[in-house]
Amino acid sequence: MLLSSDSDLPKFKYIFLNGMKLNKPEKIYNQLLQAIDDNEINRKRSSKMACKLLSKYFTDRVNKKKQAIVLLLDEVDHLHTKNQTILYNMLEWPQQPYSKLIVIAIANTLDLPETMFKKKLQSRLGLNRVIFHPYTFKQLNEIVQARLGPDLSSLFDKDALDLICRKVSSISGDVRRVLQICSQTLDMAQLDKLSNKVTLEHVQKTFERLYTSTRTIFIRNLNPIQRKVLEAIQDELSYGKGREITTVNAIYDRLDKKEYSFTDVRRICAQLSACGLLLLDNSSNSTARQSVRLSMPIHLLIFALKNNN
Repeated sequence: MLLSSDSDLPKFKYIFLNGMKLNKPEKIYNQLLQAIDDNEINRKRSSKMACKLLSKYFTDRVNKKKQAIVLLLDEVDHLHTKNQTILYNMLEWPQQPYSKLIVIAIANTLDLPETMFKKKLQSRLGLNRVIFHPYTFKQLNEIVQARLGPDLSSLFDKDALDLICRKVSSISGDVRRVLQICSQTLDMAQLDKLSNKVTLEHVQKTFERLYTSTRTIFIRNLNPIQRKVLEAIQDELSYGKGREITTVNAIYDRLDKKEYSFTDVRRICAQLSACGLLLLDNSSNSTARQSVRLSMPIHLLIFALKNNN
């Protein structure tokens, strides 16, 4: 954003779009078109028409006044569809000689191209990939301290903040989760008449509340085969890989095939989806490649499976 106003660089337009904020993946076309052309903001176009107009724009050789665009696509995992046309278009347009388009894609799944993309789509990816590993305890602690600044000592006991950062770093390393737990715990402490400063006791109460939710208790009471399937999903979506999407076939590959058939895994995934624990993509023609997501943060699943007693 700051670089777009740098006089030493050629002029370009910076556009930020987030796949998670779309009610349908194809709406990315409408948002991109409106970001490029202000006249499109109040126009109601179908996503199909928006895609056609974008294709025409990025392949136009005549428009010499066309401004260079740097498009940052966040949560690109959510643009994944059965035929992968949307992602293909987004990565194909920059290949056009007159597009003046650069796309930077951010995904939560580290090996998304290898596991979810077809070869045609993989060929459109650039060679530059930057991997952001989960934050460590020290990094999470430093981020929270920087956020709170001089107010830190008056709001949190050091041991209390350390406990929050250690617990989250051991499970997900997600800074958003740390900040959320800090906020919830601070709200609790401010209602405490004896102390409005976050202590170890407040932190322990917050985690107790999180881990005794109805959903967590429900997971602990699942039958063995349902738990095995969830454990396989946990392995697939483990924080070290940073993945949010897997497939029925990938789950099956992690289980003992002497004990469980592919049909068993499909049936259990459907049951867990009906219970609200999983989100299944029912648009896929291939059952084996059917996308599977958790409907909860992975750290809650890890905790529920580890603390069965």
